[in-house]
Amino acid sequence: MDADRERERRLLGGEIEERQDPGGLDLGRRASPRLSSVYSAKLAQRGKVQACVVTNLSLTGGRVKLTQPVDVHAPMRLMFDRLGDYWALNVGVVWSASGMVGVRLFDAEETRRATLQRLMPGRFKRMNFPRDKEKEG
Repeated sequence: MDADRERERRLLGGEIEERQDPGGLDLGRRASPRLSSVYSAKLAQRGKVQACVVTNLSLTGGRVKLTQPVDVHAPMRLMFDRLGDYWALNVGVVWSASGMVGVRLFDAEETRRATLQRLMPGRFKRMNFPRDKEKEG
């Protein structure tokens, strides 16, 4: 297991499993299901904005491909081009490697849910979050 995966495992507090659903839904590894994606976005940090691509996303975090390095210790805002700046999420870096960073979403759960539902309405329903299952029952 490489150092980034070990750090991610410790931060998420559990074992890392590599399991993929054919539909792109990440079934293991993380605190909440993660969907493969390709969303153009902007990452704002300390008054500077850079273009980036979000390559997977969940209710708790995501993976972002960068065009320039970022300060991994400073907070950032992630703005999806498709949604506009109003739907920006507060993020922090969990790991970084080769032009990619793993980010954790820090906004309130309701804000994260609303943003992801607006970003990917059909796919968001597939994620079947535990709280959603409780509402159905």
